[in-house]
Amino acid sequence: MSNDVVAFGSLYLDIITDPVIESRARRPNVLYGKERTLDDYDILDDGIFLKTLYEGRHLQITTSGGVENGSLRLIVGGEETGCTYHTTIGGSTANFAVQLKLLGLNPLLIGKIGKDMYGDRLRILLQGTCEYHPLETNAKQTLSINIVNPETKEAAMIVSGGSNRDLKPEEIDEQLQLGTPQFLYAGGFFKMRQLFPYYPEIFRRARERGCRVVLDHGRFLDTPGSSEYQEVLKVVKDALQHVDVYLPNETEITELTGKSNLEGALKEVTQELGTKLIVCKRGANGCSFITDSQVYHVPQGHTTEQILHTVGAGDSFNAGLIKGLIENSDVERAARLGNASAYLKITMGGYPTYSDVIQLLI
Repeated sequence: MSNDVVAFGSLYLDIITDPVIESRARRPNVLYGKERTLDDYDILDDGIFLKTLYEGRHLQITTSGGVENGSLRLIVGGEETGCTYHTTIGGSTANFAVQLKLLGLNPLLIGKIGKDMYGDRLRILLQGTCEYHPLETNAKQTLSINIVNPETKEAAMIVSGGSNRDLKPEEIDEQLQLGTPQFLYAGGFFKMRQLFPYYPEIFRRARERGCRVVLDHGRFLDTPGSSEYQEVLKVVKDALQHVDVYLPNETEITELTGKSNLEGALKEVTQELGTKLIVCKRGANGCSFITDSQVYHVPQGHTTEQILHTVGAGDSFNAGLIKGLIENSDVERAARLGNASAYLKITMGGYPTYSDVIQLLI
C-alpha cells in the first residue's frame, strides 16, 4: 500500500505525568506554559536525573521506575512536585501520524530514534501504530517530560536528549523518491534547527514530485526582538513560499506577521508569501481559514466537557483536516473534521478513530 502522507520531524519518548500525588507538595507554577531544553540526561539505576538552572532557579528531576511507568520528583527553586508517570509516543509529527492512521490513512513517519533503552521503548510503542522508517542514531533518545497542571490542564515541556538533531535532509529526500504521497508534512520545525538551511529545498523538491507541502512549525521559542528571533522569522517566511497548507495557531500567525488582528495576519501571509491554504487553530473557538482573500470562521460546535489535558490537540486537528482534504472534502468540511478530532483528543485522552469523529459530527 502506498503512503498517503510522509511526515518527518522530531520524535520523542513522552513522559506524561499523572495528577499530583503528594498532597503537601507545591506545584512549580513557574514551569507551566513554557518549554526548556536541558543538557542530555544521565541514566541512573532507577531512572533518569536532570539538573540545571531554570531562570535562576535550581531544577532537579529524578524518576524511579522503568521505561513504561514509575514516579517522578521535580524540584524547582524549593517548590516540589511528586507524581506518577507513564511513557508514550511523543512529538508533534508522531502525534499527527498516529492520529492519521486511526482516521484510516496510511502515513509514513520519518525521524531519528536513539539506541538507548528509551529509544527501544519508543520502537515498541511505534510498532502497530503507524508505518515508520527507523533511522537510528547513537545520540540519546530525545525525551519530553510533560508536567501537566491538574487545574488548567496546561503542560510544561522539559526536553532532553539529542537524537532529533541528527535527522538529515538527504534521508527525507530518499524516502520521497520511493513513492509519491499526496502530502509531505513537516512538524516540530523549531526542534530541527539543523534543517533550517534546507527546508525551502526539501519543500521545493517535494512539490516537484507532486506532493502538497504541509507546515505546522509550532511555537516561536526565541525571545521576541532578539537576533535569533529575527533569524527564525526569516527561516519560516522563506519556507512558507514553498508551502501549500499552513497550520499555525492564532498566537503563532500573529507573531509571524506582527499583526494583532487575525484576519489581517491571514491575508498578509497569503498575499506576501503565496501560501495557498492557511487554517488557523483557535482552541475552543474552533478555527479560521482564508481562501480567495475571504476569511471564514468554523466554530468548535461541541460543548466542552471535562478536559483531561491538551497535549496533542493541535496535532489531532491537523490530522483531521488532512483526512478531509484527502477525501476531497471542501475546506469547511475538512476543518470540521479537524475540530472534532481535536475535541475528542482532549476529552477522551487518547486518539479518536474515524468512527468516533464521524459519530460526533452526525
